[in-house]
Amino acid sequence: MLVDELDERAWDVQDEVTAGRAPQEAYIVAFSLARAASAVWFALDSDELHAALEAVNEAQAARGDLAGVRRRVQSLLT
Repeated sequence: MLVDELDERAWDVQDEVTAGRAPQEAYIVAFSLARAASAVWFALDSDELHAALEAVNEAQAARGDLAGVRRRVQSLLT
């Protein structure tokens, strides 16, 4: 599954950063991509509440901006 592949890639990049072979920014990009993909995957869950909560959690992790995600969700609900 793509989400698992992206998670694994983020862990691999983190190892590269730790070993000094990659910049921290490479990990941030890989992590954010994995979390964004996970948000989409969770949004497809048949349990609407679970889908919404998990998708928002993953989206804020991807963006690193809970307040921004909150504003976006609120704008969609009003």
